[in-house]
Formats: sequence, structure tokens, C-alpha cells
Amino acid sequence: MAGRRLAEAGHSVLFIERGSENDITEIGVPADVDGRAELASTYAATGGMSRIYGGALERPDRHDIEAREGRPHPTGGWPIAYASLSPYLDEMERLFEVRGTHDPLSGETPGPLDVPPPMSEREETVFARLQATGAHPYRCHVALRYVTGCNECFARPCVASCRRDADNTGLQPALRTGNAALLAGSEVRRLTVSGTRVTSAHVVSAAGAAEIRARFFILAAGTIGSPRILLASRCALHPTGIGNRHDLVGRGLMCHPTDLLAVWPGGRLGTDGAQKVLALRDAYFVDGMRLGLIQSLGMVTDRGSLQRVLRAHMPWHTAAGRIGDLAIRATAMGLHRVLGSAVIFAGLLEDMRVATNRVTLADGNFDAVRVSYEFPPELLARRARFRREMKRLFASWRSMFLSRAPSPNWPHACGTLPFGTTPRDSVLDRDCRVHGVDNLFVSDASFMPTSTGANPSLVIGANALRVADAMRAHLREKAALVG
Repeated sequence: MAGRRLAEAGHSVLFIERGSENDITEIGVPADVDGRAELASTYAATGGMSRIYGGALERPDRHDIEAREGRPHPTGGWPIAYASLSPYLDEMERLFEVRGTHDPLSGETPGPLDVPPPMSEREETVFARLQATGAHPYRCHVALRYVTGCNECFARPCVASCRRDADNTGLQPALRTGNAALLAGSEVRRLTVSGTRVTSAHVVSAAGAAEIRARFFILAAGTIGSPRILLASRCALHPTGIGNRHDLVGRGLMCHPTDLLAVWPGGRLGTDGAQKVLALRDAYFVDGMRLGLIQSLGMVTDRGSLQRVLRAHMPWHTAAGRIGDLAIRATAMGLHRVLGSAVIFAGLLEDMRVATNRVTLADGNFDAVRVSYEFPPELLARRARFRREMKRLFASWRSMFLSRAPSPNWPHACGTLPFGTTPRDSVLDRDCRVHGVDNLFVSDASFMPTSTGANPSLVIGANALRVADAMRAHLREKAALVG
């Protein structure tokens, strides 16, 4: 989105992308999560993670950005006010053709949203019943055009260009200006600094290695990739990596731990119509606790998924051998036959910065990247409360959580290069420029000092537009000084 803004303003832009336009490659980074080994997944493709996201572009609440009466902010507030970000949120909603209805619990008056299509009978029933119990559901804010045959793609590529993403709404419009070019299949592994400026990016591709020079650089390699590049860019001026004088690069990783709740609305309800449609913030902030957004995923359970859930909830089946497995299968078949398909709701729990949750490189080696993430006691306590609130909101239905243990939501990872006011408490300044480096900006989710309680995509795009405008202002200032 930053590149589109700059190209449309007449600047020459080169996009350097590890992936390609036609392939979406999953990249697994070694991770230690509460002492167990797993892979933190990210993706290489033009458009990055947004090529497979669910299309939810939800707004943060004002108290996510700044302290409000009765709702203190955990950091005291972001270095910019909500009012500074709001026009860019409006613009992102327009560019991504966001559909939905306004949250009835919000005191804000955001710009108009596109009209969503009719809900399915099943979703309409859930919506009405939530309202009848005193909850405040609204139509989820999604970047879907709902073209004929729309499958409301979730966690997979959209082949009909129905879902707006960073490729079809950011990169492609930039390329159409004639001011931008794409260097795909190329990986930036480090940056070279001279004085207070980055002079080049070291790029490796199938054709070999090259040094790309430019007046300005924007890092948008993701929450894991951007700190990885900075940490690998060691030199005499920056012996521990660019921007890392106070050992903050890579620290404070946040991942929105997400719980999935299966809800059975009952009956044989019709499914023709929109499925990914419901959101509610009745558990967003409860008794002084910052919890999060609840939204439907547009997914339903079948017998196979029920079997997986039951195995997780009934560990005795393993010891019972074949008899236990048959019991699981029979129970899943019975539940599906009697209760029908369930609607899946996700609860997005706000994560908080913990210094030891981080991205690291062994001795600055780009290939020796590792992620460390633990669930601190305060997060586990809020998770327990959030799960109780979710069950309370759906108390009039049969419902079941699809997991017991918490797990990171890697697609929502953010916060490893936070912006702030001073180099001692942040890596970036308020314009998302690396402290002490005049021409290096960051426009991905790593800038976020708190995760908020909502999907991060809208905030990431809005901030990228804001960063591009800050760069343009910087260019005008330089031109005026030269003139």
C-alpha cells in the first residue's frame, strides 16, 4: 500500500519480493512455544500473508490507540492519536471495498461501508438470537466483493479476485502507473549503511547476488522477516544490527492467541447466502480486562472435524485402542446427525508485549533465525476469562471449544519493531522511520506497540499509507532545503 501511494504520486518504486506472482510459498521458521518446538508460518508471495487471509478488515477501538476514561492504555498510548490514523482507516475501507455494518457498541462514526449481501438462514438465525439475548452483533467488516459464485475464501487463495488483498489492491495498481516495477523471486538478506543512511540492499535470487541502491527504503518483510533483516545488517556502526542500539529489535512479539468455538444453531437451516458475516465486541473490554473481538469464520464443522475435536477432548480413546476409536467415530456421527453443522466463531485475544517473546539470529546469521514465544500468567488469566465470556454469550446454544491449550495465531503476528517517541523505548519514530537512519522506514505489522483486540490488516494498510505520506513530506522538505 505504501508503494502504491508513492507510485501514484509519481515516484519510482521497486518492489523486491521473495515469492512470485503465481505461487504462494509457506515458510516455516523454527519456534519455541512454551518449551515445545513448532514452526511459525509465514508466506512468500506478491501480497504476502493477505493472499490467504480471511478478508476481515476490522477497525481498532479508540482505546486500542489511546487511553480513554475508564479504559487505560497498557503503554500509555501509541505515539499518534486515533484521530491521526482515522482518515487512513477510512481510505483503506474505500480502497478495499469493505462491506459490513457499524459496531453498535462503538462511539465512533467511521466512514460509510459498502452494503453487505443477505445472510444465510442459519447466520440470520444466530444474529437474531444474539440480539434477543442482549448481545450486540453486527455484520463483519470484510474486503469481499461477493461476485457471482463467491466462496468467501478463508485460509486459501481467492481465484476470482473477489477478495481484496495487498496484491490486487496494492501492488497491481502501483505497477499499472508505469512508475513501479517488481523484482520477484528475490530475497533481501541485509542492508548496508553509510553514516545515517542506508545505501543499498543485498539481494539474492536465482540469477545470483546484487546490490540494489535507492534514495529511500521501506521494509515490509513481515513481523519475523523485517527484524531478521535488521539483525543481519551488522556493521561497525551497528554491531548488533540496524536500529538495535538498545536491544529492542525483534522483541515484544505478539500473536493474538485465538480460540475457536463451535456453535450449533439447531434445526436444518438453509445455507444459501453470506456465511462470514457476524462479529460482536460484547467481550472486547470486560471488568477492566482487555479481551477481544469475536467473529464468525464462514466455516462449518463436518463429521471429520468433530472427530478431531473429540479426540482432543477425550484422551482416554487412545488407551482403549480400536474400541476407543470406534466410540469417537460413532459419537461424531451421532452429534452431526442430531445437531447438524456448527458455526465456527473465533475469539481474538489481545496480546501484550513481553520482552522475551522475540525473533533472534544466532551471531547475526540470517539463516539462523528463531522465534521464542511463551504465554505469561496474565495472558492465560485473560484467556480463561475470555473463554468464559464466549460461552456466556452463546449460553443458549450447544457449543464446544475446538482446543484446550493456547496457541499463537502466527498470521496475526505483530510488534517486533515498535514505533514510539524515543530510541530507548522503540525502534521506529512516529513516522515509522528507524531511529538514527534517515531513509529507512517500516510499513508492516512489526510497527505495532500493542496488538489491539481486532484483526490487524486494516491498521497495517492504513499505517502504510500514512508512512508513504510521511516519506513524501520528507522528500518535499529535502527538496525545499536544496532549493
